[in-house]
Amino acid sequence: MSQGGAGQARPVTLVGREPEQDRLAAAARAARAGRGRIVLICGEPGIGKTALLASLVAQAAAAGARVASGAAEELERRVPFAAITDCLGAVAGATGGDTAGIAALLRGSHRPSGGAVATADTEFLITEAILGLIDGWGAAGPVVLAMDDLQWADPASLLVLHRLGRVAGQLPLLIAATRRSGAGGPDVERLVRSWAARDAVQVSLGPLDEFSVAVLTGQAIGAQPTPGLLGLINAAAGNPLYVIELARALASGTAGRGTAAVPESLITVVTRRLAGLSDRAREILPVSAILGPGFTVAELSAVLATPPLDLIGVVQEAVAAEVLTAEADRLVFRHEVIRQALEESLPASARNALHLQAGQALAAAGAPVERAAQHLLAGMTLDARALAWLAGSADRLSARAPALAADLLRRAVDTADPAGEQAVPLRLALAGALLREGRFAEAEAAASAGLAASEGLAARTGQGADGEPVTGADPGGRLRWVLVQASLNQGHAPAALRQAQQALDGGGLSRAERARFHGLAAQCLHVLSPGGPGPAMRAAEGARAEGMASGDPVAIAYGLQAVAGASRWMGRFSRAVDLASQAVAALERAGPIADSQLDPQLILANCLFDLDRDAEAREAYAADLRLAERGTGTFFLCLHHLSVARMCFLTGRWDDALSEISSAREAPDHLGVGVHLDGMAALVAAHRQDRDQLAALRPALEAPLASGTVRHTIDDRSWGRALAVLADGDRDAAFGVLARAWQECVAGNREYCGHYLLPDLAALAVPLGEAAAARQAVAALDRYLADRDIPSLHRSARFATAILDGDPGALLGAAAAYAAAGRPLLESQAREHAADLLAAAGRSGEARVQLNAAQDCYARLDAAWDAARADARLRAHGIRRGAHGPRRRPKSGWAALTDTERKVAALLAEGLSNPDIAARMFTSRRTVQYHVSNILAKLGLSSRVELATLVTRRAG
Repeated sequence: MSQGGAGQARPVTLVGREPEQDRLAAAARAARAGRGRIVLICGEPGIGKTALLASLVAQAAAAGARVASGAAEELERRVPFAAITDCLGAVAGATGGDTAGIAALLRGSHRPSGGAVATADTEFLITEAILGLIDGWGAAGPVVLAMDDLQWADPASLLVLHRLGRVAGQLPLLIAATRRSGAGGPDVERLVRSWAARDAVQVSLGPLDEFSVAVLTGQAIGAQPTPGLLGLINAAAGNPLYVIELARALASGTAGRGTAAVPESLITVVTRRLAGLSDRAREILPVSAILGPGFTVAELSAVLATPPLDLIGVVQEAVAAEVLTAEADRLVFRHEVIRQALEESLPASARNALHLQAGQALAAAGAPVERAAQHLLAGMTLDARALAWLAGSADRLSARAPALAADLLRRAVDTADPAGEQAVPLRLALAGALLREGRFAEAEAAASAGLAASEGLAARTGQGADGEPVTGADPGGRLRWVLVQASLNQGHAPAALRQAQQALDGGGLSRAERARFHGLAAQCLHVLSPGGPGPAMRAAEGARAEGMASGDPVAIAYGLQAVAGASRWMGRFSRAVDLASQAVAALERAGPIADSQLDPQLILANCLFDLDRDAEAREAYAADLRLAERGTGTFFLCLHHLSVARMCFLTGRWDDALSEISSAREAPDHLGVGVHLDGMAALVAAHRQDRDQLAALRPALEAPLASGTVRHTIDDRSWGRALAVLADGDRDAAFGVLARAWQECVAGNREYCGHYLLPDLAALAVPLGEAAAARQAVAALDRYLADRDIPSLHRSARFATAILDGDPGALLGAAAAYAAAGRPLLESQAREHAADLLAAAGRSGEARVQLNAAQDCYARLDAAWDAARADARLRAHGIRRGAHGPRRRPKSGWAALTDTERKVAALLAEGLSNPDIAARMFTSRRTVQYHVSNILAKLGLSSRVELATLVTRRAG
């Protein structure tokens, strides 16, 4: 840290922090070697945190590391990613370099104007982009990410730091931050705890010792300090900044040198020392402090309405006095305490007025909307000029910082004339901002108030809020759209349907708006399931007709998706594939969409998988993921990962399924599919006899389902819950879970969602004497399949029937069908049932063949529970596996890696980053990250550098 006197600047070096520097240097060396570290430097203001961080960054840069450094600002805590993008240089206006994509996302380029995309979706996309960027940097060499003043970081930046901290040890990544002791909210505390759990290096800076204080004092005044001066310096209590400021103030005479009148606070010392600056500098610096820790000359010029050339002298003077520091594109206060001293020297009323003036000036100068909005909000008042700017900038502001927009717009709504022309547009903007922020109930209330205001304006003037006759399009349609979206996101499908119908009945909509509302209404009917799929199909067909007539590609996509979804519900999977493909094409023509309720690609992929068109399904899942990562379909991303996890489970790639489940848990879950994730995880845990994992999952599996939980998907929750109960030995309870789940599927005409339950239901029914009930269940599926050709459902019916009939030939036929489809668990279970029956019939040789085939597969799957059950069943007939029978896959070492994990390891050894590997394997960066973590754990390694070395050595 350094600070110059009013008349001349003297360099100050880091003093008395050698032990701390040694600890940080060791962390930096470990990171360069590929074993990333986290460093947190804490202490009171002025204690030297920033200086120590700067020293660490300088040493890392000199050693060849890529450095991304910046600082969090208190004024920007409402701006998502403000702190982390300051470090990355990815400000919203950036257009070049490898951060350009992130900058575009910050501007909302993935969504058109007027979009109502939830903050969770947008923040997820930006978080993934940032993590991918840093991952790519780490693949190329050591990286240092340094953030000063962590206590002021916005929640989105803190989340990025948390996610980075979880994988830092795998990368050549050093995360370093400073934090003011005791400062920061609960989010900061949670981050610090997560870092501590990952062995972060925590450095707490205390006061300097007397020798270091003497050295620092001498540096500050450029001379050997006298004992008298050092005696006065004792008032600084070993705080380096206080020492420097007090020494220079005493040396220059501005603090009453030679007297005992030592200032009581640093702010007083700073204020007195600045008295040595020119009158013009002392007038301008407090205004500069209002702008925040960093600002540009152009911004200062705009606020002061002064040509930049007239400010050059003041800037040079402040830099020479080391009040300000010149960075690449801006000026920064050398220390936050100095800025606070200047700001607090102004009366509160003057600060408010200056914030308003700054906001207006920055808005007029074309500064980023969030920068102007921060000052308008801090100014406490809004005038007509500010309201006019906000009405025109609200959409851009909501896209960048919805929380900030919502707070400012709420104040604007309270300030604006309720009968004025800005009232309804401001309410519409407020409702949209609240919807984006995820404050759905508030969004609903704001939109309702906006509708009331719009209707009142129309009644008084005969015109809409935009001055057009009310017979034309007006904000009412957009307000209704917000109401529908807010209701859907709260799980209130009946209210959403009612609002959509009111919009259609009320008039005033454009043709495209009408068609889109028809599409949304059809989706609501699909969720509500009143009267089965018939009413949903009629509404969907109407929506498709409206969309086609409108010519609007988004409306067409809504209509086609609705018909595809209803066709799937009716069991017409081949038709659903054709319709979903058409919807995908319409969506591609539409370009970026304003809302996220469209994802026909996922319907397409799921239908293809149930039709045994696995290769096409994988391609469709990959395309769906790419769309989600670009912002289209993010609403359904958690369901996407669940669907892929199910495909992996049924095709025998259980570790891949678990990786997909882990990825899903980090995605926004608007549809409440997390309960099905728990069920899928329980399926793997039960089959692998992982009792600890089952115990951890049981509370979620037993909890009542929340309203709005998606049911138009395979009932993984009930399947997993039943096996978890069965693993505890309670066959009656397990049968009950499966029977009730299947009855719900039949009652809702959703047999396609529960058919996988039937083989387990039948297997339990036989020993429990419930065969008649199980036959009724299978009969229901047979009726459903009478005129439907869905291979996966037919296999379930045949398998369950063969179990109930005790027909080994039919069971072997089912096994062959599962083998042809690539469904190894179900194939093996069919062979196990057949082996049991063959052994009971005295056909021991055939039974042993089928047992060994089943056990081979169980071993590959690591299905310990199934293997133990099969052994026990055949042992009762005197049949045992030989000594050379199948063995479980080892838990550690190279042989423990799955095929997918070996492929990931090979690509990593080629120097590819996680995003690059994900692109090669048509999966997500997060899924690759989980694969890497699993690989390192199985091999007992700590970093990707070590893994690459091992892979290279094995290849040699």
